[in-house]
Amino acid sequence: MAVDTSSSGRISFGGLASGLDTGALVDALIEVERQPLLRVQSERADVVRRQGLLRELNSLLLALRDAARGLDNRSDSLATPASSEEFLATSATSSNEAVLQVTSRGSAAPGSHLVRVNALATTARVVSAAYAAETDVVGAAGDTISLDYGGAAPIAITLGAATTLAELAGLVEADPNNDGSVQASLLDDGQGGVRLILTGRDTGSDADIIVTTSVQGPGAVPFVDAVLSSAARDASLTVFGVPITRTSSEIADAIPGVTLKLVGTHDPGAPADAATVSVARDDEAIAAKLDAFVNAYNAIRTFALKQATPDAVTKRGGPLSGDAGLRFAERSLQDLLGRAHAFAGNPFSTMSSIGLRFERDGKLSLDRVKLAEALDADPGAVRELLSGDGTTDGVMTGIARTLEPLTRSGDGVFAERISEYDHELRRIDRRIATMEERLAASQGILEARFAAMEQLIASLSSSAAYLDRAIASGAFGSSDK
Repeated sequence: MAVDTSSSGRISFGGLASGLDTGALVDALIEVERQPLLRVQSERADVVRRQGLLRELNSLLLALRDAARGLDNRSDSLATPASSEEFLATSATSSNEAVLQVTSRGSAAPGSHLVRVNALATTARVVSAAYAAETDVVGAAGDTISLDYGGAAPIAITLGAATTLAELAGLVEADPNNDGSVQASLLDDGQGGVRLILTGRDTGSDADIIVTTSVQGPGAVPFVDAVLSSAARDASLTVFGVPITRTSSEIADAIPGVTLKLVGTHDPGAPADAATVSVARDDEAIAAKLDAFVNAYNAIRTFALKQATPDAVTKRGGPLSGDAGLRFAERSLQDLLGRAHAFAGNPFSTMSSIGLRFERDGKLSLDRVKLAEALDADPGAVRELLSGDGTTDGVMTGIARTLEPLTRSGDGVFAERISEYDHELRRIDRRIATMEERLAASQGILEARFAAMEQLIASLSSSAAYLDRAIASGAFGSSDK
């Protein structure tokens, strides 16, 4: 018989004394005792599957809620109107993109506008007189340089007896009153001169750099080269025939809902020249938003159908077949999308009247032709059907409001159910740990008992063999009389 105690403390044996496969007997007995543990482990796997499916469903509902929010013209809280138009998307084009580029925001109204660009907004640039080298001393001890750039306080530099041009640039950059609005650098002009360049960060006349100094340049010339320097200036343009100025070349408040980006100027010699900004309804963008909603809804419907379809082997539906939360969400969505929503004077009362309809499998489809016809007939009425009239919710507002308490993070219905499953899994894990400890103890007891049995059998076998040898050798004397 072979008996071995491994480093883990587990006894192993081969059953050589008894002739029995005692290891297999122990394994078989433990396998019988393991059945309750296997059932609990299977229960845990079922809980994990249900929890995973709930997370998936919650994600699908969140995607649908967000798609509805993108169409409902309400803030995320649903308490106030959205800050910009969310449904009636528009696109803007410029007749001269070399001078003027445009983008449309949600609130732009269709129409045409003439815009003439007279000047771009620029930053300030101050160029110093030319010095022979960057190591040249600037001014004299006690000389001052003050740079007023529109900040809270000017940059004030007092020179030492040997302040060089390069050191002056560093003093400007490091001054505590410089919030990054003024950048100082040195430029070799290629003609034997090195110049200090002061550049403003911001455009517009308010950000101009005004230099006040007692310093003179080499040869008693002014420290600032007025010919090479340029002041910061505002953008200048004419919109609706009205001259306006702005501090930036990107302007969002001239034409409602349109951002103008000035990239060039019109010919000063052709005062009548102007770019035409055209704003039109973007039916493709509108349809794309509705397509995104349709896809999000259909993903939920596909999920529900999969859960309801019986398994080919078990003949049972999925883990969430008949789930109350899933049923409630589906019924609510089908009701909001399928019933009539009456708004005074609105020719559209159902989603099917604007091209959104249910197919035979319960999924949605979008008829883009019918949508375009509805938008051509009355875009405001289509918008009202989705968004509501400010008093009564539209379809998309109703969907967003219905899904919010279901999908809300933390205290939403599905978030709380997912959290409950976490608690259940911890409880099951504790049961599994206890059962595994009992199994390990039971296995140890069985192995010890079988090992003792083998040792006893081996001892008895050894005694019997000894007696057989003694008798055979005559150790007990002759039995003949």
